[in-house]
Amino acid sequence: MSSSSSPADDVLDNVVQSVVSIHNMLQQRLNNIGSSNDQRKRRRYIQRQREAAHQRPMQDYFDENALFEGYFSVDGFGCIKICLCHIAPPDALDESFSMSARTARDSLHEFCIDVMSLYGPRYLRRPTTCDIQQLYAHHGNVHGLPRMLGSLDCMNWRWNVCPKAYQGQYTKGNYHYPTVVLEAVASQDLWIWHAFFDSSGLLNDVDILNNSPIFNKVYDGTAPDSSFVLRGTEYKFWYYLVDGIYPDLSIFVKSLSCPDDPQRAKFKRVPKKARKDIEQAFGALKKRWKIVAKPSIFRDISNMT
Repeated sequence: MSSSSSPADDVLDNVVQSVVSIHNMLQQRLNNIGSSNDQRKRRRYIQRQREAAHQRPMQDYFDENALFEGYFSVDGFGCIKICLCHIAPPDALDESFSMSARTARDSLHEFCIDVMSLYGPRYLRRPTTCDIQQLYAHHGNVHGLPRMLGSLDCMNWRWNVCPKAYQGQYTKGNYHYPTVVLEAVASQDLWIWHAFFDSSGLLNDVDILNNSPIFNKVYDGTAPDSSFVLRGTEYKFWYYLVDGIYPDLSIFVKSLSCPDDPQRAKFKRVPKKARKDIEQAFGALKKRWKIVAKPSIFRDISNMT
């Protein structure tokens, strides 16, 4: 009998050699992938030394022998003050306060919530009957406009980090960028007793007024009594100074667009001068709190309002 192998055995040997070579190749690739993962640059971890960062302001301001005795500062509050008043980006405070950008933003948000819950019922309340009489007296003596309650106007706040899906809903043609609108009424002493800050920049002043809660107490019948008589005519409610876009209602007083006699020209100048109260309030808001003067750093609109 011949000792030579059959053709079937040769085919089986070739198949076994192919399988072995494929296995060796796959094993080599797996080894290369493992070595590359070990050599890959890992995420950098920052040693913030939070305990030491907490001890520094305590030693500087709060200990018995403080370095800056008589001053007040703490790491979280100092970070919040810089973000609100100086509009510093949150990641710029890492070296000073050993806080990440997200921690700085979260601290700012929680601080604003606490301030609203603490001081909102006192300063963001509707005027009482006594307050209304004081506002009447001031506007009558200073501006010559008796029974005027205040000036109503809106301010746009730029929203640079608006999500792409919402940019069309918050962008108006004359601004070319997303904005959020603040509707407010302010008195002569910068008391903003009405603030409605939940409107898209795409809306105009009338649309915002239709969604505003400014007249809710009037509709409910719970508004304080503010009726008065002027030149023999009895008026049940006060009035606001507004610009020309608002509807022609007895509760709104607008300056004349084209006065044709000295008396009408004077009437145009007086409301224009009195409306500077709300413009002054918006200017003071932007001057004192730089975070409002610059584009918003919040991505979620609920954090802005």
